[in-house]
Amino acid sequence: MNVRGLSDALAAPGWRLVASGFGLLFSVLLFPKITPIWLLQFAWTVWSALYVHALQLLYFLASKEYVLYWFANRQWITGAFFAGGYIREAVEEIDDEREFTAAERDAFEAFADEVASISVTPRSNAGSPPAALAGRNADSGSLEAVRERYRETVMSVPGYDEVYGEPFVENAAAEFGADLAAVVDGDTGLTPPVRELLVQQSSASALERERHLEALATERQSVVNARSRLREIEPVVERIDPRGLHRCSFEELLEHEAALVDAVEECERLLEDRQRDIHTNDRRMRRSKGTLLQEYLYRPLDTPLPVVSSVLDGIRALSDRRRAVTRSIARRY
Repeated sequence: MNVRGLSDALAAPGWRLVASGFGLLFSVLLFPKITPIWLLQFAWTVWSALYVHALQLLYFLASKEYVLYWFANRQWITGAFFAGGYIREAVEEIDDEREFTAAERDAFEAFADEVASISVTPRSNAGSPPAALAGRNADSGSLEAVRERYRETVMSVPGYDEVYGEPFVENAAAEFGADLAAVVDGDTGLTPPVRELLVQQSSASALERERHLEALATERQSVVNARSRLREIEPVVERIDPRGLHRCSFEELLEHEAALVDAVEECERLLEDRQRDIHTNDRRMRRSKGTLLQEYLYRPLDTPLPVVSSVLDGIRALSDRRRAVTRSIARRY
């Protein structure tokens, strides 16, 4: 039956009565408080009488192929996420992290240079307290100057409060260790051993950020490659519209089936490659209790594995289309 046949069937008196009954029930549901009792009773009587007809109508609609095409919205829309959504957000998160990490690396390098330039006087044999030599200002040799340099460099990185939000002692302890942080937070003078240790630890923190940047670059390349491969599958999803399969020839349906099988296999290969990339780039975040890099990076997202989630969504979309193609073949042949 074509669309005209369906229109003729619905124009019959019985189906008109069904439509009128549904309209009446809809009005009662919308305005139950102002509906008279007699109308409620009448609506229930109408519904009881038309219940069987309504079931027949639903069965009739569900049995028609063109109706299934037009109501296959989920199958039609599912191609929208390909190479977008999760993956786009993942790349944005990686780029934000790279920008922040590069700024942190530069800040620790600057702090190391600042501390190395501070002049100090070693303790005398008599055990007198250290005295500051002439420098940038009157207290250039004091630990207060070190703390100030740290605030001006490391703690002034854009986004520091959002990422850490820690006071000086807590952040310095996480970077340099609790003992050295406690010494720097004290009020004694800056000694050569403390200065040397601060320079070493700051350089180590800068090196750690550099390695983190390398891991981020590897992760970004993996995500971008996955996005490119998913985009190659997009034409298959866009070309095979379940709503238009009734216009395809038998040969075209077979071609669609073959293309969908190939696309699913490519998605499965992509999943394997992505899992291998994750295990190869197995970096743990020291400041986040050994959290896996991907889990740390994608905390703001709805999924900690955006590429895997996108590929799985793609497989579901392709499988939906393949089922639609198979049903179309079975109904006609």
